[in-house]
Amino acid sequence: MKLGLALIAIAVVAVGLARLAWGHGEAQWVADGNYTGANGGACCDERDCVVIYPLASPEWHTDGSVSYVIMVNGQPREMQTEQGGIHPSRTLDYWMCAWRGETTDELAEGRPRCFFWPGTAAP
Repeated sequence: MKLGLALIAIAVVAVGLARLAWGHGEAQWVADGNYTGANGGACCDERDCVVIYPLASPEWHTDGSVSYVIMVNGQPREMQTEQGGIHPSRTLDYWMCAWRGETTDELAEGRPRCFFWPGTAAP
């Protein structure tokens, strides 16, 4: 009985971690699509693209950017992606690509390089 519950718990955690889809796996279409951000840099490498769940509908702005609120470390955080970094998603999910390095942390700055809007392109 305990073994069965432990296996179920492990399966639930594994599915949850797989859903993050950092880089490869579900996000391979982003890397393969050669998408770029507003600065012309690649949207994604193996570490920085993830499915996100905005707390409300993303909002378009007159300058062409989009803002959205997601949970980061248990806190709601507003993100804003510039016009050149907004692309159609090939899945039914919202995606965000934010580079996190030694000198730049786009997630902490609230300025992810790319945002993918679901249901706006054919797979």
